[in-house]
Amino acid sequence: MPKLLLLLTTALLLSLPSTAQTFVNETNRWHNANCCFNFSSGMITCQTKAYKFDGEIEIDGKLYRELLENEITDTTVFTGTGDFYREQDNKVYLRPLNSPDEYLIYDFTLEDGDTILLEYGFSMLELEVLELDSIYLNSGEARKRWTLKRTNNTSGSEATIIEGIGSTYSPLSPINMFSLDCWNEHRCYYVNDILEFYADAGDCTLFTVNTASIQNRNPPTVFPNPVSSSIHIELPDHTTNLQVELRDLQGRIVLQRQRLNQDNTLNLEQLPKGVYFLILFENSKNIDTVKVVKI
Repeated sequence: MPKLLLLLTTALLLSLPSTAQTFVNETNRWHNANCCFNFSSGMITCQTKAYKFDGEIEIDGKLYRELLENEITDTTVFTGTGDFYREQDNKVYLRPLNSPDEYLIYDFTLEDGDTILLEYGFSMLELEVLELDSIYLNSGEARKRWTLKRTNNTSGSEATIIEGIGSTYSPLSPINMFSLDCWNEHRCYYVNDILEFYADAGDCTLFTVNTASIQNRNPPTVFPNPVSSSIHIELPDHTTNLQVELRDLQGRIVLQRQRLNQDNTLNLEQLPKGVYFLILFENSKNIDTVKVVKI
């Protein structure tokens, strides 16, 4: 009986119309990490910034809000990005900097099995809904959550989109959800300056990690990358008690080792093709994160 009640409750939540759960709203604030992957070194560099929307402005007869970003040190000081967003009938549109065109980036009305075509300039990304469920914000408010994949299924990767929050990878530009070089990773989501949701693998701190600081840490080396079967981790001297986690793009742990084998390798042969994050810990402290491409 409790299980039946849970199913009925979930079905009711998914059938309720969305009103106040909007994306383009002055009360929303995102902390996202702008990350890039260096294929030569296998390293990721990230800079986390806060984003929010400005007041409404009319452009060509439509009401938009400009996306603002901060400069790391002060979340009260924001500057315009030149990108404008609007929302209508639970669909979100982006008008990029210096562009006369707008592009559909979210449709929060999608159902199981639906497809959506995202376009940006000459880029196109067609996605299919694999699963529709719901999550709860810290306040207890329910939000729909979609699991999607590419219709051509070339990467084997999946993406997650949350109503009013966006994609967990590139929430403000979901056309880049499957990018292998640079992306905009969701960390935390605030409503009226109150933390409502945060990603599994992130935190809410505004920070910068640059190549110099990574090199100063003498990080482990991971190769080959991209990888088809086994990956090798070359450890710096005096590294002890190393633990590893491998996460997919949804933040789920797909492989975990408390210690490496004698030749410091991980067998990834059984994993689907796609993008993963190899997270390295020494004595339970995170010492590096490497983006791994499985081919």
